[in-house]
Amino acid sequence: MKNIIKGVAATLCLSWILPIFVVDAAAETAPTIENMRYGKYKENVMDIYLVDSATPVPLAIFIHGGGFKSGTKTQVDDTDVKETLLAAGISVATIDYRVTADKEYTLDQILREDMTLAVQMLRHRAASLNIDPAHFAAWGNSAGAGAALYLGVADDIADPTNTDPVRRQSSKIQVVGHLAGQSTYDTTQWASIVDVDPNWAELSEFEDDLYWFNVDSRDQITPEMYAKVDIAALFTADDAAIYSEKTPDRYGTDAGPINLDFDSIVDDDEREEAKRAARVLIAHSSKHASFIGEHCTAVGLTCEIITTIEPGPKRELSDFMIEQLLPTP
Repeated sequence: MKNIIKGVAATLCLSWILPIFVVDAAAETAPTIENMRYGKYKENVMDIYLVDSATPVPLAIFIHGGGFKSGTKTQVDDTDVKETLLAAGISVATIDYRVTADKEYTLDQILREDMTLAVQMLRHRAASLNIDPAHFAAWGNSAGAGAALYLGVADDIADPTNTDPVRRQSSKIQVVGHLAGQSTYDTTQWASIVDVDPNWAELSEFEDDLYWFNVDSRDQITPEMYAKVDIAALFTADDAAIYSEKTPDRYGTDAGPINLDFDSIVDDDEREEAKRAARVLIAHSSKHASFIGEHCTAVGLTCEIITTIEPGPKRELSDFMIEQLLPTP
């Protein structure tokens, strides 16, 4: 078991949306297949970028960020991970999925239904897509990272007796890329994980969980509802290898205490900006990655954690995924 905690320094980015890095648009590979359906909802579509190979190749699935309230599969082009994986001989899929913006669907449904079904559909079509069903990865930023982590540790929902051949496929993946994401969506645990005031949600006016659970107030969220999205409770020894990174260029630095003393800020605009900054830092704290590392250690998973906690060299996600997905010569 390998559990490496490394670190680097930071700058502030105040958004749930994937930070934009400079990418040469002319160098972007176009999808081999666009908007392939994997489920019954209009959002259940994916783009696929296939590697030209004489033999089946591994697959990495990109899951976009956006707090489970927004975002699109095109965010895969905001970093160079896709192109690096394709160049290494790993095919890539990027998925759209239902979101909670209109409180029509819950986070539990999105994780348990959309995410797993996308994996099952890709496995069902593995032969026609020339992909290796035994070597699947998923990665994402922020909410996409949390969804990828879910796929890496959730129980397999394959139903061998189902009349639908897609549902007979495994929903498990072998590698997780978790970039500045959350360790659990049981937000009652975030105060202890991030080490902030237990009333942080009320103080900072955090409301994303109201959308995730389709409620009007937090007191309507039951322990059973929290349990359904407690990803951290799912870790077992046979889960995926996990790379979890929280570095300064992803949603700012949280090296010191997160300020929740908003009453001392006189200017209304500055107070609202401070609240937004606190919400973002708590949701994307490096301590989520450390918490994941603790769970990896407890069950003996291969896990590489890169945070600001300790100095050290930084290895890229794509290097980890390539190492885990491709056989050593």
